Amino acid sequence: GGGGMMGGFQNIDPGKVNRFKCTTVCLEHGKKEPHARAKYDIVPLNQFTDDKNVAEICYMLGFSGINQNAAQAAAWHFTDEMSWEELANKIGAEHLNGTVDPYFQPQQLRWGFAIASEAQRRAHLRAEARTKSLIDQGKE
Repeated sequence: GGGGMMGGFQNIDPGKVNRFKCTTVCLEHGKKEPHARAKYDIVPLNQFTDDKNVAEICYMLGFSGINQNAAQAAAWHFTDEMSWEELANKIGAEHLNGTVDPYFQPQQLRWGFAIASEAQRRAHLRAEARTKSLIDQGKE
């Protein structure tokens, strides 16, 4: 539920374990595919990366319901500096008959490109707002 109008946040005591579903993207290309039985350490995003574009993608994924695969393409574009051509050529599945399926469908890459562009725009606007706030406070 909404946790008493707290937006679904949970208060979990230290040392306690809780299970929840969370839509995410991989921030390190090449790692093994995640699965439900694996144990994960959840850390604040800024402990992993200071890339504000990635933060915006994660925010959009969590709060705007953007397509997860498209968000994944955008994330790898920034975190692993993968070109859109590399992402388009990434193989998803190799079949016994020799055929391959792409990791991303063309529409997902188009959306991913749009998400990456929007993330850059939002990150730039937030940076401008922070700078203006510091100037207004006389701290720059």
